[in-house]
Amino acid sequence: MSEQRQSCRLDWAESSWTRWMQILLFSWITPILSLGNKRTLIENDLNDLSTNDKCSVLLNRVNQYSSKWQGTWHVLNRTFYKDFLMSILLVFPLVIAHIAQPLLIRHIVLYIKGQSRLPAYAGYLFAIALCSSAIVQAIIPQQIFFRNTHIGMRVRNTLSSIIYKRLLTINTAALHKTTAAQIINLVANDVGTIGAGKSTLLAAILGEINLVSGKLELYVNSISYAPQSAWIFADTIRANILLGKPMDEERYENVIKACCLDIDLQNFGEVGDLLMIGDKGINLSGGQKARISLARALYADADLYLLDDPLAAVDPKVAKNIFDQCIGPYSILRGKTRILVTHQTHFFVEADQMILLTNGHIDELHIEQQPEIESSNNTSETDLSNNNETDWALNSAMTDMNSIVKNETSVDGAIKWNVWLQLFTSPPLRWFGFFLMIIFMLGNEALYDFANNWLALWSGKDKIEQRSPFYAYIYVGAIVTTLIVALIRAGYVFYIILRGSTYFHNRMLKGILYTSLRFFESNPSGRILNRASKDQQVLDELLPLTLSDTMQYLLMTLGSIAIIGITNPWVLLILIPLAPTVLWLRRFYMRSSRQLKRLESATRSPIYTLFSSSVDGLTSIRAFDVQGDFLNMFMERIDTNSRAYFILLGTVRWFGLRLDLLASLLTLVTAILAVALRHQIDPSAAALSISYCITLTGLFQWCIRQSAEAENFMTSAERIHEYGQLVPESHRNSNESGTLVQPADDWPSRGVIEFKDYTFRYRPELDPVLKNLNLRIESKEKIGIIGRTGAGKSSLLQALFQLVDRSAINGTILIDDIDIGRVSLNHLRSHLSVIPQVPILFCGTLRYNIDPFEQFSDEECLTALEAVQLKQLATPCACSINQITPQYFFQEASWPLIAEIFEERLSFLARHRASGEIIAAIFANDLYVARKKHPYNAASSPAAIPFTDLLDEMDDIFVCHDFGQELKPNMVLHITIGATRAAHAGKGVAGRLRAAMCNHARDTKGFQYALVQVSNPATRHIYREKMCGKELTIIDPRTWVWKKKDDGLSCPYKDYEGGSIPNILLKLTPTEGK
Repeated sequence: MSEQRQSCRLDWAESSWTRWMQILLFSWITPILSLGNKRTLIENDLNDLSTNDKCSVLLNRVNQYSSKWQGTWHVLNRTFYKDFLMSILLVFPLVIAHIAQPLLIRHIVLYIKGQSRLPAYAGYLFAIALCSSAIVQAIIPQQIFFRNTHIGMRVRNTLSSIIYKRLLTINTAALHKTTAAQIINLVANDVGTIGAGKSTLLAAILGEINLVSGKLELYVNSISYAPQSAWIFADTIRANILLGKPMDEERYENVIKACCLDIDLQNFGEVGDLLMIGDKGINLSGGQKARISLARALYADADLYLLDDPLAAVDPKVAKNIFDQCIGPYSILRGKTRILVTHQTHFFVEADQMILLTNGHIDELHIEQQPEIESSNNTSETDLSNNNETDWALNSAMTDMNSIVKNETSVDGAIKWNVWLQLFTSPPLRWFGFFLMIIFMLGNEALYDFANNWLALWSGKDKIEQRSPFYAYIYVGAIVTTLIVALIRAGYVFYIILRGSTYFHNRMLKGILYTSLRFFESNPSGRILNRASKDQQVLDELLPLTLSDTMQYLLMTLGSIAIIGITNPWVLLILIPLAPTVLWLRRFYMRSSRQLKRLESATRSPIYTLFSSSVDGLTSIRAFDVQGDFLNMFMERIDTNSRAYFILLGTVRWFGLRLDLLASLLTLVTAILAVALRHQIDPSAAALSISYCITLTGLFQWCIRQSAEAENFMTSAERIHEYGQLVPESHRNSNESGTLVQPADDWPSRGVIEFKDYTFRYRPELDPVLKNLNLRIESKEKIGIIGRTGAGKSSLLQALFQLVDRSAINGTILIDDIDIGRVSLNHLRSHLSVIPQVPILFCGTLRYNIDPFEQFSDEECLTALEAVQLKQLATPCACSINQITPQYFFQEASWPLIAEIFEERLSFLARHRASGEIIAAIFANDLYVARKKHPYNAASSPAAIPFTDLLDEMDDIFVCHDFGQELKPNMVLHITIGATRAAHAGKGVAGRLRAAMCNHARDTKGFQYALVQVSNPATRHIYREKMCGKELTIIDPRTWVWKKKDDGLSCPYKDYEGGSIPNILLKLTPTEGK
């Protein structure tokens, strides 16, 4: 069957004249229509595209002329002018057939009147000639329409490929000068504050920004790049890592192990690296996405590796292992040039060169000789198989993620009646508007038929009566009234259908906004964009005209049949077998046409998905030089869509041609009956019936065809309606939680959170992520949640915000003794706030991002910006953040969110692991703000300081116990480089770090002491002996959920004893660092 379907394609049709009848009659479409009537069509049933229709061939044809001709129109004209010329040539026989029709009707009327001297059989010859003219007018227009739409498909595919190709190459710099690279064992680290220009430096190396002055020369042949924000596209993990490159088993396994992905792949089950990833990696954690992005960069065998902070999204133990095995001197990249952007300064000791950036300028360029490292027995390379990391609990929900992204649903059968009714009875007029539309349409058709019958009656009178103005007045009045009612009818029909389209759009938007987040995990963004763009365009632009034509021509067809039946009742005999034949033909066509339309819509979604994903990962695509691979992938998806679209074009013409041929048969029968019954009917009535029959040829075909086309277009309404029927998550929760409660307006006033036997699943059929969790957090406590990738940290946050269905949850969460499962989602989420892991900004002003609902004044917004030290952004040149680039403003993007959290003044704050550098800045900033509000006074007891960070309460404990009233927490600067990163600092940073941070803190913020967490004995010795620091030991907060109890730290897990972190307390004297 497959070979048979492929053989009925236009490859042979365009080259073989022996089958010209099948070309003219579109018989090559019949097999696919027959198959669609037997079973549901699938993508494999579609015929292959001919060679001339493939995007690659079309793009090559356009490229041949683009170098010689300027302007899109000229290039397309030179490419497709032969196809247009063939359509123009077909117009000439069509014009001849149109001219012949009225002449033939005149001869038939003269023959009926007996005024013709031709023999008796001449009337029948005229009738046959009239039918032949109708057949010509049936075949040639279908061929013209098919060829023109076919050319349109080729032009559309060509322009789409050109646009995508331009997207992949836009704004690229000129080709760099490349020579044979002299590889040295050099690792370069960029370090700098937020917004200092580190990512911009990498963008300049990649040629993604324009050089204002100076020049940049790269003496390398290839570059590999790991972006700061991991780019993941919808495909398997293996495809994301290989990125079109051939498979090298040994290198691939080494990269997987070096990036700590081997454990994750094992926990994915049998599917392993063939796990299908959702759009933008939605079914992966942030750490997993970062490591896959890094693995992609490592797998590419390049001369230069640009690594933009790839360690920020992973925990410190994994970061240390990744650095040792991927970046360090004994890593798989040894002998390659690596430029690493990072805020984790404890890796500086492994670098041959350190570049400190400040406000876009190199503040410090330090090159030191790499110290000699001992043999492999004492290397820093870590065997991950013996790592304690394997003891961490992995998210078991990942084992079944290969089925999380579902195929796009496609409804079989006819469009449901409730979809039609909702389209015509949408608010505000509802049923009244529907019936009023029917009245307008019936009234318009009645006036039209009345005017034609009045003209026939007028022409049948004798010459004296014909001159009476009475007939003229009535006829002119009928014509004018018909025109007025027609205008009102057309405008009103469009109004009703467009109101229905708006109603469908609003319901779809509401359904998407209010449904569960699980919907977005199983539906790629391209699928949603397809329905919100192309399907909505069909409802707005194509459906109103098609439905209007269908209803108008249906009434005109019925009116024409009535007129023909009145003037020549014998014609009605042919309608008895003709009507069932038309209905059967329409049913035969619609069964397959609806399926082809749905296939065409479904195969269009991957095009949008790839385009959207390519925009997000444009820098990575260019850096890996895989523009050609992605262009080929894009063209393959267009070709797949064109397979369904091309056959859909053919089925439309197949159906229209057969309707026209049936109408031509009706014309033949009417003309023959008029000739045969010439002595029994009036010549004017015969002429009216024949003219109506010829008109009916076009009306009949257009009416049935447009009705079928309207039903095909209604599949778009059906697809949009499906998203409008998405169950809101509030309904799911309310149905499963019983009666909702209404807390007080100031709830939660204390912020006491309690988990009771809480078990959390992402979906009911998966294993639990959180198992029987029992935890109580008292008011104003600060809780640190520590764990490796997939351990369930984000799941806790999702549980607080009720982001999964109640059916997947056991147990309760109480906030101020109220079960949040019985609180409405709107009330719950409006009283919680979060800093998300990935910052999201809206196009608009900075003020709009801070206060989108305009609840606060400008002064309050400026105060919030000042609290997070971003007031300098509120300048005339920085007020707008339209088209903000995530890579360029990644760090700044988190700050408006922090400002928003500060401004809302909520009871407690859920921090979802913003980037480590922002957390470190919050530590220092909170102490700075607290010091300004509560100045230190040695003569009085310390004031109560509203600490807001993880380390503050811990510091409050050991500082007060060890130093009494001598040292206050608001005098201490934390140099922790992130609380969860200190234990794996490697070799110390010594004087360079101290000079860069301690002096800056002393000079600008007035801190008197600095607390440095160190683990390397040599560095600890330097701080303790040479810098007069005091060594402290506190409980390690990284590996548990901990809280303050009485005067110590308590752990809710009794079987864990805890570890310790060495800390050095330094006094910041004016002479330090100089």
